Amino acid sequence: MTENLIISMNVVFPLFIIMALGYILRHIGVTTKEFNEIANKLCFQLILPISIFTSIVSAGIRDSINGWLSFWGVALFLGITAFSLVPVLLSTKEPAKRGVLLQCAVRSNFVYIGLPIVENLFGEKGTGVTAGMLPVVVIVYNVAAVIILAAFSGGTQKLSVKKLLLNIVKNPLIIAAALGVLFSLTGLSMPTLMDNTLSSLGKMATPLALLSLGGNFEFKAFGKSIG
Repeated sequence: MTENLIISMNVVFPLFIIMALGYILRHIGVTTKEFNEIANKLCFQLILPISIFTSIVSAGIRDSINGWLSFWGVALFLGITAFSLVPVLLSTKEPAKRGVLLQCAVRSNFVYIGLPIVENLFGEKGTGVTAGMLPVVVIVYNVAAVIILAAFSGGTQKLSVKKLLLNIVKNPLIIAAALGVLFSLTGLSMPTLMDNTLSSLGKMATPLALLSLGGNFEFKAFGKSIG
């Protein structure tokens, strides 16, 4: 029991320490709000997709795509959504707040937090297997997000299938996962020069993402909604 607790602390706590560092750096003037917003955008649009691509390629197509793992990921997400609906409906009567609360209750930081935890526990191969869930999980997250916000918009927001599909197709994480799978299917080896370049960029993903998350955190915003 104690050993498991120590392992969990060693895996999870470094992530929160990096986020705390991001918060401190912003408030002592080393970074700015603008820097953290740009870093967050850079991570989502470039660094994290590269990390996902290299993880899937290095793990191999057979190890990176796991149907049962994706199934349970989606099943648990839907179960948590159903379970969270009751306390959300009881906590507020405002439709807009209900939509936001349900989003916060069910939408995890699978990429920013989940993948780094898996990497700390199981190494690069484990990250590749987990990244194989991304094409399925990210699509389900995006579909659920639009449906939830539309359902609790009080009639002000309509569900647009065209917009939903466009958001899915344009999502950098889904594109990276799909490219990783396709490249693995070819059976080709990544040229050493390209492999080293992408690996170096991919290693930036976790620290840069967590620093920007910490730098964007606002205690004032948290305090206003503490009830």
